[in-house]
Amino acid sequence: PLATRGRRTAVALVGLAVLGVATGLAAPPVAFGLAALGMVLGGVLAPAAAYGAINLRVAVFLGAMLGVGGALEDTGALAGLVAAVEPVAAIVPGPVLVGLVLAMAGGLANALNNAAAAVVMAPLALRLGELAATAGGVGVADDALLMAVAAGSGLALALPTHQATLMSLGHTGFDVTVFARRGLGLALLAGLAALVAILVVWA
Repeated sequence: PLATRGRRTAVALVGLAVLGVATGLAAPPVAFGLAALGMVLGGVLAPAAAYGAINLRVAVFLGAMLGVGGALEDTGALAGLVAAVEPVAAIVPGPVLVGLVLAMAGGLANALNNAAAAVVMAPLALRLGELAATAGGVGVADDALLMAVAAGSGLALALPTHQATLMSLGHTGFDVTVFARRGLGLALLAGLAALVAILVVWA
């Protein structure tokens, strides 16, 4: 266990990193990277322990996901997804449209990341809402669609394809199939709860 002084140093460094990210002074990789470096230089964390904590599987995964995200955008796959979904928005009821937006945001969050899913899905959700209102006169509140995007973007944490859950998987030693099965169940329950709340409060 860390000594009291080491504990305080570690907490202070992490706190400064969080503050730097929250205020926009530094990007998360820079802020927390400097915090980790500070722990090593301050003697809180041994260099060998720091090297041992590096998970190459996570590093390779993150690098690969950057390529996947870029490919989806450069090849027009995301644009194709939008074109495929737009006709559906004109015929489905409002609650189904909200659920569809939530599910799409969750899928993109797992394929890309939370921020990318929200950025891609927010304008798409509003566009789908406009199409639904124009085609069938079924009005869906913009707030409901945007909340579906926000909720869906957060569902990536329930599956072993997100950075955070992948790190947890690597350190806990859980079996991938068990983690995925239970994570998918949790994602479905969370999505259903979010859908009900959105329809009651914002729709």
